[in-house]
Order: sequence, then structure tokens, then C-alpha cells
Amino acid sequence: MSHIDPFHIEVWLKEAEKSFKHDLAASCNTLSLAQLVEHSTDKGLAKPWEDINVGLDYGCMDGSPELKRTIADIYEKELKRKFSPDGIIPSIGAIGANYAFLYAHVKPGDHVICQYPTWQQLYSVPKSLGAEVTLWKTSMDNGWQLDPESLESMIKPNTRMIILNNPQNPTGAVLARKSLQVVVDIAKKHDLYILCDEVFRSLVHGLGPSELPPSLLSFDYPKSAAISSMSKAYSLAGVRVGWIATENPEIIKACYSARDYTTVCVSKICEGITQYALNPSVGPNVVQSNIDTAKINLGHLRAFIDKHKDICSWVEPKASSTAFVLFKTKAGEPVDDAAFCKRLQDETGVMLVPGGYAFGEDYKGFIRIGYIGETEAFLRGLKAWDGWLDAWKAEQ
Repeated sequence: MSHIDPFHIEVWLKEAEKSFKHDLAASCNTLSLAQLVEHSTDKGLAKPWEDINVGLDYGCMDGSPELKRTIADIYEKELKRKFSPDGIIPSIGAIGANYAFLYAHVKPGDHVICQYPTWQQLYSVPKSLGAEVTLWKTSMDNGWQLDPESLESMIKPNTRMIILNNPQNPTGAVLARKSLQVVVDIAKKHDLYILCDEVFRSLVHGLGPSELPPSLLSFDYPKSAAISSMSKAYSLAGVRVGWIATENPEIIKACYSARDYTTVCVSKICEGITQYALNPSVGPNVVQSNIDTAKINLGHLRAFIDKHKDICSWVEPKASSTAFVLFKTKAGEPVDDAAFCKRLQDETGVMLVPGGYAFGEDYKGFIRIGYIGETEAFLRGLKAWDGWLDAWKAEQ
């Protein structure tokens, strides 16, 4: 294995989180266990974490059968076909799921194609494994949409995998069914794996019912896997539970082989909390609450950007919990996003994610803004930033 690049967003946030007042960087809301219970319509539903007599052993190393069945049921309902619990591979967050799949299926000399910009893990891990990586770039000019027709020209004799992130982090753009179908058709033609990180897929707030992004698994392509977790849509990042979903026995076997070296098991306590949160009397209410919050906060962010449209521009996100906004100086040059964000935080306590630093030099001047937090706190952060930005513009 070759050297792996620093995970830039994690490097940034580890330092920024040491001192901030207003979190406009987060991509997920946070629930306490008490708040989670408040979302349940079944007040008699057992709370697994209250059983203080449960033994804290490893549990089922390949995941709680009950939890795997619960997750499989969610896919069954959407896909309208049977989905075996054996196709659910629990992991330590989506980050563990992505890593296991990539480690299991990418080898030196392979070529992979990865949607971009996106979560850095999705292209840096293949690179570290000795693969050649082609970034399938999108831009604000075309609404952050992939051009499916250009995919064919990227295919090489050694191409092994296509990597997607739908909805896209950091832009909130959605790859529609028609575009996904083109990707699947090309993958079939060339016998390629497809990995799709779908952690934001439930958080759609700007599209109609007929436009909702389907799971990659809905295309019934054998060499595909979908990744999800409890962090984004369910506001439970702290339980560190994610999963790989696939219907391919060979993928299942390979992913468990890779997972064995990083994850003996998922915490029994965390599996219990996840089981509770995904109960039909709880989970949909949590997701809807987050969608409602995102809509409200996005409206406030829209007003903020409209006020400062002389120096910033964006494509409003249709899903997820983050927006990718371009900031320019009055001279029309992209700001130094890292310096801009650092000065803002030093002077106001507002924490953001610099896009060029975290997502690559192609996105110099962009800033990722999280809009999923509690609305009053979000407004306080915007107010602090607004006053600072007025003064910053006066300096130009």
C-alpha cells in the first residue's frame, strides 16, 4: 500500500472544533436519547439501552440479526422485492463501510472513476491502494450535474469501478434516475463495480416525489453496493453505525474479509440504539423533522446569500444538509477559502469548511455551509457572519 493523503476536511475540523461558538460546518443534526424517544409514536417501544443486565460481549460478529433484518426491511419496502438480511454488512459508520468495500475490491493497477467533488475518502483510498483515479468532475456552471454521456470516454482496459455519491457532498446535487440508468448501463457493458455512498439520500427537501433519488440497488445490477449510515438522516452520528447493502454473495464475502481486519463487531449498545431509531414508529419521524429543519434553515441561508450576492453565488441544494457557495472578492477573484474561514472563526467563532482546502483546488473560493442544526443556533451563526462580512466587504 502506498502513502495515503491527509484527509483534509478531518484535518481542518479537528483543529477548528477546538474553539468555536457557531457551528455552520456540521453536516448532521444531533439527537440525545431523550430526544430520540420523543420522536417515537409508540411509547411502549422497548429502549434497549435501559437494560443494564445485558452482557457487553462482542455480540454477533457479522451484526445483530434483528438489526440486519430491520435494515433489510427498509430496502424491501423501497425496492418492492425481497431483500435478504445477509446482504446487510454493519460497519463503524459509513466511513467504515466505504473503506471495507474499497479495500476488498480495488488493487494496484486498477483504474477507478469517481464523482467529484465528493467525500475525499472515495478517491483517496483507491489511490492509496495503488489504483489510478479519474475524477469525474462537475461544476456549478452545470448545476453540479454529472454528464453521463462523458463516462464512456473515461473507460480504460483496466477500469474496475465507478464511485458515486448521491446526493452529493458537498453540493447537495442529486443524480436522477435517468442519469443513474446510463451509469448502470455502461457499468454492465464493461463489467464494472459501482459503489454509491447514499448517506444523504433520505434528506431530500427540494424535489417532488417523482424526482426522489432512487437507491443504486433499485437497478438490480449485481456488481453494485449502496452505503448508508445513522449519522445524517437520523442525527445519530455518535452511535457510529453504518452499513453496506448489496445482493451479491461475492461482494458480501469480500467485504466481510476486509472488515475483519478493522471491525471485529459493531457495539451491541449502538446496535440497540440503531434498532430503536429505525423502528417504523421512530425513524420516519426523525427524518421528517430533519427535512423540515433543512427547509427552514435553507430559507434563511437563501436570504443571507441574496443579501451578499455581490460577492457570492451558488446552486441551491435540492437534498442533503450542506451548500457549496462560491465567495469572491470585489475584484472578482475567488477568496482564499482557508484564510477566509480561519479569519472568520478567529474573529467571530463561526466555523465553516473551506471548499478548496477540503475538496480540492478546483474549488478554490468555495465554502461548504451546513444548514441542518437547530434553527435558532443557525440564525445566531448567520448573524455573526453577516456583520463580519459587511465589514470584510468594506475593506475591499
